[in-house]
Amino acid sequence: MDAHNGTILWSIAAPNSSIAYGPVTVANGVVFVTAYGVPYGTLLALEATSGKILWQYNASSSLAGGVSVVNGCVYMGEGVTVVSVTVVPYPSVGGSRVDAFCL
Repeated sequence: MDAHNGTILWSIAAPNSSIAYGPVTVANGVVFVTAYGVPYGTLLALEATSGKILWQYNASSSLAGGVSVVNGCVYMGEGVTVVSVTVVPYPSVGGSRVDAFCL
């Protein structure tokens, strides 16, 4: 989004009919976003200026949070248990691990 006038510069659809619950993280011109999906979530690395997918990672479980970037490494927690008070509960695939992607 253009900070001066609010114009949307680019957007992409979440993969596999998933939902992007978590916050985005921007580091070194790359936007990192997780997409909650069943049976697995997806981590996307997008070029900040164009939204082009640079790479993606299909997790072994559901994702509902953001990532942290420190010293050239991206850290992401996997696994979520969702308790819903709505009529239709959101399914999730549990897990309990942290993934690190370092250059």
